[in-house]
Parts: sequence; C-alpha cells; structure tokens
Amino acid sequence: MRQIKFRGKRIDEPHYWITGGYIEWTDAKGYKWNQIVFSNGHHNDVIPETVGQFTGLLDSNGTEIYEGDIIKFCVSGDEIVRAVEWDIPTNTYWLGDDFFWRRRIQNTTDFMITKFHVKGIFKIIGNKFDNPELLKTECDE
Repeated sequence: MRQIKFRGKRIDEPHYWITGGYIEWTDAKGYKWNQIVFSNGHHNDVIPETVGQFTGLLDSNGTEIYEGDIIKFCVSGDEIVRAVEWDIPTNTYWLGDDFFWRRRIQNTTDFMITKFHVKGIFKIIGNKFDNPELLKTECDE
C-alpha cells in the first residue's frame, strides 16, 4: 500500500522540515490554516508554498522523494537536474519538463522519462525552497 504523507517547513521555525498528514482548514473568523499533523495528533503550522507530497519513491541513498525536491540523474552520459512537481492534468509526478513512473525490476528502479527509457538512479541534491540556485542554468544568468 502506498504511504500518503506530506512535508512542509514550519512557520515558527522555517529552517525545520516536518512530515506527516496535511490539512487545510478555515476557522470561523475566516483565517486559513495549513498544518502538518503527526500520528499522535499534534500539529504544526506550515508555510503552504513549501508543502509537498511523498512520491512513494526513494533516491539512491534511500531518502524519500517529495514534491519540490531537486533530483540529479544521468541519461546517455548527460547529467540532468530537475525539480519534482505534481501535474494535475496527467495525474503524475514530473521532473521539470519530463514525467516519470515507477516500476520494479529485480533490485533496480527503472524510470520512464518522456520519450526514452532510463535505467538509472536518482539522487536528491536539494529542494527548490532551500536550494533554488541548483535549478539555474547558464541561460538564466
């Protein structure tokens, strides 16, 4: 069964990432709350723009991959760096301009990326909130 959980940065301590269930709700005064809820019922307010869902995938180091993570991988000898995003129309996770699905073949993970098939390993190198500079290209400068 797929594990559904989210990650977000705390409002009161924005250098801390927390994981758990995610709720958005509006109180009687019209104030909107965005919270990560832990299994024990405790919760913390989070910065809504930083909230991302767990993809169900692990990187090459066994680290959980969330929306907003920046991934590095190689295709045909080229190093590629992309941010993981959720695409509502296709209901899939995307890597920048490319989308991927998960399939297990023995002990390796194969990722299908748009028009070509990649047998490789993704590695998280940061996230778009703490490390936006990792997504810059020479064309951006």
